[in-house]
Amino acid sequence: MASKRDYYEVLGIDKKASEADIKKAYRNLAKKYHPDLNRGQEDEAAEKFKEISESYEVLMDSNKRKLYDQYGHEGLSQSFGQGGFSMRNFSHMDDLRDIFGSFGGLDDIFEMFFGGGGRRGFDFQQGYGARRKGPQRGRDIEIALKLTLEEMTKEINKNIQLSRHETCNLCQGKGFQKKEDQITCPVCNGTGQTKKVHNTLLGRMISTTTCSKCGGSGEIIKNPCSQCKGEGLIREKAKVEIKLPPGVIPEAGSYVLRQQGHAGKHGGPRGDLIVNIKEIPHEIFIRAGRNILCRYPIKFSTLVNGGKVKVPTLDKPVLMTIPKGTQTGHVFKLKNKGIPGMRGAAYGDQLVEVIVWTPQKVDSEARKQLQKFEKLVNDQPPQPCRDLFDL
Repeated sequence: MASKRDYYEVLGIDKKASEADIKKAYRNLAKKYHPDLNRGQEDEAAEKFKEISESYEVLMDSNKRKLYDQYGHEGLSQSFGQGGFSMRNFSHMDDLRDIFGSFGGLDDIFEMFFGGGGRRGFDFQQGYGARRKGPQRGRDIEIALKLTLEEMTKEINKNIQLSRHETCNLCQGKGFQKKEDQITCPVCNGTGQTKKVHNTLLGRMISTTTCSKCGGSGEIIKNPCSQCKGEGLIREKAKVEIKLPPGVIPEAGSYVLRQQGHAGKHGGPRGDLIVNIKEIPHEIFIRAGRNILCRYPIKFSTLVNGGKVKVPTLDKPVLMTIPKGTQTGHVFKLKNKGIPGMRGAAYGDQLVEVIVWTPQKVDSEARKQLQKFEKLVNDQPPQPCRDLFDL
């Protein structure tokens, strides 16, 4: 029997990955193994889907993750029973609804991966024994927050406007206004499930599936709310305050603002707001991790004689000392002038490459003086070689 793969490796994430990183990785992989993209490879895709779901189940649970980090797979031997992990153990169906709500039907996904939408009494859309009219968590909202390098060095406090689902104020989220507007489903008689009898060599077998008429709710809205059209949710604009600590950069991962996403259904909690940082290109600096780089033109005379020059930083200009005889291309380091670290990590630095600035407007008298200078200085440049790159 093949040994189990590392859960972090399965999701393609680092062992220090945040909850948002884990969620993002699972979202991408779950879409990858969607049935529409795996026609003819259903068995392989089903195994992959089960594998990433098991990894997600463990790493999103702080207690299971701690056990796994300490003891590996052995530490979880009692977590999923004798048969090991199955989708019966998966406790994040809300996340799957978030992922596939606009990507494809969950019934199709379950049909592909587990052999039928209602097999073993499982409703893929809601989980075991769940009903659609119960509380449903709202979907997450993912946004890109554009920041300048200067903003990355400071605490972020921005107000943004979102378009998100809110509970319908006309029907209070029910989808209908009057009690008589909702009736018991005539197909399933309010159970939310339908049963089919199959005659097999082993005898009669009964399979249970979600009622296609009411979608598993057991009830049908006869006269939907005029405002939300029976959904219980409406689109509205909302202002959300985003507060982030100094030092946020795109590579640090996503930032999750709890319960700032879409409103839930039937009293369910809101989804989250996932913030991805995007860098606005700077006119002077280039960022490399938490370090920033720039080129600074300097007069030839300053490189020869040395001196002090005023160099821009992300905060305010500072004086930088140029030693005598500095070569063009030399890189100076301004300590702690880059992007601050997070959670006690060190600041980045600012790296300044000095380059000689060649005057464009030189009169004849100045050229004569420059020729005299060359004769006075008995110092020839080195011959071309690889060592020039070390100057």
